[in-house]
Amino acid sequence: SSSSAAAAAAASKIGKRDREKQQQRQATFLPETETTKEQPAATINMGLVHAQHGRVMVTTSVFAYHKISNKTHVVMETVPLHLPPIQVQTKAFWLDIPVWVQVLCHKKGLDFKGGIHGAAHAVAAITPLCLACDSNADLGCECPNVKETTKRPSRILVYERRTGGLGLASSGCLMMPELLRLAKDVIRSCACRDPHRLGCPYCVQSPTCPEYNEVMDKDAALLILESMLEIVA
Repeated sequence: SSSSAAAAAAASKIGKRDREKQQQRQATFLPETETTKEQPAATINMGLVHAQHGRVMVTTSVFAYHKISNKTHVVMETVPLHLPPIQVQTKAFWLDIPVWVQVLCHKKGLDFKGGIHGAAHAVAAITPLCLACDSNADLGCECPNVKETTKRPSRILVYERRTGGLGLASSGCLMMPELLRLAKDVIRSCACRDPHRLGCPYCVQSPTCPEYNEVMDKDAALLILESMLEIVA
């Protein structure tokens, strides 16, 4: 009958509209990664600071996801999630940042937390020049979350993504001065210009950053690396 045909046509139109809406959305998950370091296996004296390496526990919690329009890239909805955390015990190397470097960043109006984030990205990205590894597949670093409330230690920490580690942490620790120098040179040579100092994939951004390269400050990253090189023997 004509009424049933009209109803079928209307249902088909609604179904098509719903499919189009689904195609116009993409999901962006919001993880939060926390690295808990255990007793360091070794401490290496490097002038006025100490580089360390040892076992760490990397905990990743996904607490929500965004529904984002593919056309406008506007967040349409944030859906909370209640999932168990994922924990991986692995190995890492790190370098604590003195308080005076943080004070220097604040005096210059730079984001200290964003600077550590960018510096850690740069150090992790440059590590394959010194060690046989893949910076994206084998290495990760501490990445601050925009909404996190937990205070993180002021440090550049690079961890191995594989459970138990791959044996890179001890060598990376020994090469810390060279890694800092190479990372500084990459950031300084990058010609990207951003009024928000977010940098680019060549210098401080990472394609595998779990926080989507938020909380980032290229200028602060360069200042931190330069300051650390002044006191690293």
